[in-house]
Amino acid sequence: MKRERKLFRNIIIISALLYVFYYFGGYYISKEQCIKETMRSLYVKEDNVIMEIQNDNAIRTLVVDDNVSSLSVIGTKKVGPFYHTASCSTGMKMKDDENFSIYSSYDSANGLTSFVYRNNKGVAYIELTLDNGTTTVLDDWHEDFAGAIVDTDDIYGIYRAYDENDVLIEEKE
Repeated sequence: MKRERKLFRNIIIISALLYVFYYFGGYYISKEQCIKETMRSLYVKEDNVIMEIQNDNAIRTLVVDDNVSSLSVIGTKKVGPFYHTASCSTGMKMKDDENFSIYSSYDSANGLTSFVYRNNKGVAYIELTLDNGTTTVLDDWHEDFAGAIVDTDDIYGIYRAYDENDVLIEEKE
């Protein structure tokens, strides 16, 4: 009987600790709630979720404002059944005078995260070639945005924009 009593007490203590950890540790059951609370805590005014890309447990969500003049990238990490805020970038201004704009970030756990916005509707796809030879094609457009997470330590490369006839439109480093 004494053993059952200790087991019950330990289960109660562990449950209480897990609840405190969940409540005060910034963990969420819902990914959407995690993103919403992260944006609120960072004073982000953007509220249109455009797209999300995922690499293992790392999730990057692209959010823009109503005028599509600035964007934010909200990072979320999945830990078991919970979601937790990861690295974020906010308030990046859109450039309207170029064929495409690049928004990249690097973190050692997940690699290079790159989002591209096309101002020129003639851009069919963008090819990212890193200095180590890794090539990634960004062609899955969501409201003129495309993105990818490349698991690499190399952060330098060349972005080449092509039209539907595979003609080079612009190249950026």
